[in-house]
Amino acid sequence: MNLKILILNFLTIFTISIGYGQKQKNFKEKQYLVLKDGKYLTQEKDSSVFLKVKTKNGKKLEKAEVLISNSDTIYKYKEVDDYIVKPFLQSDFTGLRTSKFRGNFKIEKKKLVFYPWKFSAVEDSNLNQELSKNSYFLDIPERTVLKVKFHSYQFGALTLPVKIYLSSKADSLVNNVQTDINLNFMIGHKWGVKKYSQLPNEEEGSSYENSWSINFLIGMSKIDLKKNNTTPDLTKGDISVPAISTGFAFGYQYRKIGAYIASGIDNPLSKYGKDWDFKNQLWLGFGLGLGL
Repeated sequence: MNLKILILNFLTIFTISIGYGQKQKNFKEKQYLVLKDGKYLTQEKDSSVFLKVKTKNGKKLEKAEVLISNSDTIYKYKEVDDYIVKPFLQSDFTGLRTSKFRGNFKIEKKKLVFYPWKFSAVEDSNLNQELSKNSYFLDIPERTVLKVKFHSYQFGALTLPVKIYLSSKADSLVNNVQTDINLNFMIGHKWGVKKYSQLPNEEEGSSYENSWSINFLIGMSKIDLKKNNTTPDLTKGDISVPAISTGFAFGYQYRKIGAYIASGIDNPLSKYGKDWDFKNQLWLGFGLGLGL
């Protein structure tokens, strides 16, 4: 295999995250806050940053414009909603019993805004209405990273530029390293931590994630059959045949960079594939990639 094809194979992972939660609806990633002393925190060991609630507190008059007439100052007022901000306490919301408050986060106006997921039980309908009347957020202290745990389903594509076969139907493992073209569809479970920060010179904050995943793989591979990897020796001459690949992959992702280690078997879709030394033999594969 030439260098260009090998480099192309290394451009591997395109991952789209979807999630599940209290009520799976839009396939969003599920993040959650933890409960400590009646307050919800990003992590249990940090009690200095807790969830706050902004709620309506009636009406108030606010200056709309100033009119100057004959040297007299006349103020014109309008009635607007009045809001108060206070710590979000579990005891303030009837029926909120969960120790992990699930939802999604987004940085808006230098605050980490929290959008709760709706509860699916019929008896929680009043709680959902109560929660929908307010807005929720956490302050992001400057030069501080807030860590929020999450988990989700993910699916995407993965190529493995190198496969090492760990066993063989032949007497030896000669030629057990393969660099043939392959493409696999993967679906699995991902979990980890999302980190949010707000620097003094940033208009909007930034976020990134550290995560792990376990995935099921199924895909297609191109297998080159030769005299030195078939038993008995192939008499037809060198040929390439397709094969179905199945297996599992374990991955780690930091920011947009992902690394995967996978294991599985290949089953050629050809009558000539029955003589391939590595048919249905366990392999170990490696992949690197840049996520979207």
